[in-house]
Amino acid sequence: MGKVIAVGLLWKLRRVAAGLRQQDVANAIGISTTRYSGIERDEQLPTDLETRLVEQFLPLLPAMAVATAEENFVEEVTA
Repeated sequence: MGKVIAVGLLWKLRRVAAGLRQQDVANAIGISTTRYSGIERDEQLPTDLETRLVEQFLPLLPAMAVATAEENFVEEVTA
């Protein structure tokens, strides 16, 4: 089983890989840069709405995209 990465760190990795600033993400989802920064540092927990919006906005890392595609394929084949 793989290691669990805190959501804030994962979002930071995805944001940096996409060439985005914290301000870009915060503006896109309608929160302050200070709040988003706190979430990335795991000092604040994101709300369910913030989580959905960030997940929709940030591109997946290449390995995540492959894993997601594989999971979807397995679900379709076994359904």
